[in-house]
Amino acid sequence: MNSKPRIRPGALIFRIVSCLAPLFCFTIQAFGQYELPCATPGQLVAQSRDSAPTGELKVRSYRLEQLADKTFCLSVKLDHRFKGNLLIWINDNPRMAYEGRGEVIGSFRLDWLEQDATISLSRWSTPFDVTSLEEKLKLPESIARLRAALPSPVVKVSMRRLIQNVNGTPVPFIEIDIEHSGGFDATPYNNTWVIQVGSAEFGAYVKENHNHLASTITEADFAKLKDGDTIRVNWGYGGIRNGSAGKSLAKLDKTMLQ
Repeated sequence: MNSKPRIRPGALIFRIVSCLAPLFCFTIQAFGQYELPCATPGQLVAQSRDSAPTGELKVRSYRLEQLADKTFCLSVKLDHRFKGNLLIWINDNPRMAYEGRGEVIGSFRLDWLEQDATISLSRWSTPFDVTSLEEKLKLPESIARLRAALPSPVVKVSMRRLIQNVNGTPVPFIEIDIEHSGGFDATPYNNTWVIQVGSAEFGAYVKENHNHLASTITEADFAKLKDGDTIRVNWGYGGIRNGSAGKSLAKLDKTMLQ
C-alpha cells in the first residue's frame, strides 16, 4: 500500500479553517475530525504482548507511539491482512483506521487516551460490533501525568419535556441539552451539529450564548434510547461510521428527565 502524507491537525478547536481535498477537510477537534494516518514511526510509549488471535478480526497486540507534534499513533496487529474500512477504538471512542506497515493504525490526541482502556477494532459497516484485545492500555507514568494535567471542559447534560405546536396540535417532545464550557459555533460551515446517543443521531441547534447545544426529539425516539448509551457531539451525520465522531461526553441517564 502506498504511503500518504499526513495532515497535521494543528491547534484548531471549534471551526474549520482549511480544506486540502474534499475527503480530508479539517473538522472540529473537540467533536471529531478527519485526518490522514500516521505515516512515519514515532517514539514507543506502550505496547502489549503478542497474543493468540482474538475475536472475529483476529487481533493480536497493540503498540502506542508518540510523534513530534504530540499526536499518538495506536497500531493494532492482526493475524492476517484485512481488506476494508475499519475503526480503532479506545473504550467508547473510535477513530478512522488505516492499514500501514502491516498493521491497522489510528491517530489520537492525548485527551483521548485513558489508562486501562479497552482497545478494539470494528468494521465501518457494523461499528458497534467490536473485537477487543484482552490486554488493556497501559500508559507510562510520564504520559499519565500529562493526561491528568489537561484542563477538563465543564459539560452538563440535561433533559426536559416540552410541548410544540404541530399543524395546530400540541405535541409532546423531549429536549436533550448539552452545556459545554468551550461553547459551540452557531454557523457550522455547510454542515450541521449532531447529538448522538448510542447509535441514534439527532440534528441539533445552538442556543443560549453558544454554550448550549440542544436537540428536540419525539417521545417515541427517546423511548428507544437506553440508559448508559454514550452521548457525544459530532460534526455532521455518520460520524461513528466514518471515524470522525467526537469524544464521548457523558452516559445517558433517563432519570435526569425533568
